[in-house]
Amino acid sequence: MQIERLSERELAEQLRLAGIPVQATSEADDQVDAAVEITSLVHVSIPTFGGSPCVVREVPDGLNTEFVFGPEQSTLEGLVEQIRFHLEQAGQEVIQAVASAEDDYILDNGPSPC
Repeated sequence: MQIERLSERELAEQLRLAGIPVQATSEADDQVDAAVEITSLVHVSIPTFGGSPCVVREVPDGLNTEFVFGPEQSTLEGLVEQIRFHLEQAGQEVIQAVASAEDDYILDNGPSPC
């Protein structure tokens, strides 16, 4: 299915039908593209002025945030595949961040008494 001309609400509905949970949508304005939020770390950006949607993953790094952009997708199938990939990557990054924080805590405070 071609998705280049779908609104954020129409795209969100198609994603739901494809088994992707959608948390929210946001409309575009002159400065910000429309978006379909999948999780707090993964969303689909829908260009305001032409182009195809792409998946964006936020990678928190201390006080900074890095953004990883997937390739533009013109089909629903390609977009769903990219969303699943980025969700998996975001999950692995969260697990690594938690493990790193636990390691830092142990280095600073010694091993847990439990």
